[in-house]
Formats: sequence, C-alpha cells, structure tokens
Amino acid sequence: MVFNCALCKNSSEYVVSGYFCSECQEIANLIAVYGKDIHKSLDNVYKKTDKGIKTKVIDEIKKKKLDLEEQINDVK
Repeated sequence: MVFNCALCKNSSEYVVSGYFCSECQEIANLIAVYGKDIHKSLDNVYKKTDKGIKTKVIDEIKKKKLDLEEQINDVK
C-alpha cells in the first residue's frame, strides 16, 4: 500500500516499515544518532536571525562592489 511520507508529505513511495520515505528516514536516523546537535545545526544553517540577515546583506554588497571594481578595471 502507498502512503504519503509523514515528514515531507510529498513522497508516495511504498513504505515498508515506519512512516517515512527513504530520504526522510535518513533524517530520522541522524536525529536518533545526534539528537540536539541536528537541531542546532538546522537552526544555524536555515533559520534567519537578524545577525544572519545583516551578514548576508553585507556579503552581497561586498560581492557587487568587487564586481563593479572589476568592470571598471576592465574598461581602463
């Protein structure tokens, strides 16, 4: 019988044991092994904080500035 994955809700692959598709089962296994470390890693990588947003904006501005400087140097 085919069920939707309980985690991603997208996969409809045949689930033999448990409620997760193969990709989400890997995530569940990582959580079982590493516990809170997985949650901290996800927070650090994917959650947007004010500091993270400011850092991203500053990095983008620096990148655009370097691109413009390269274009100016190419014209000279």
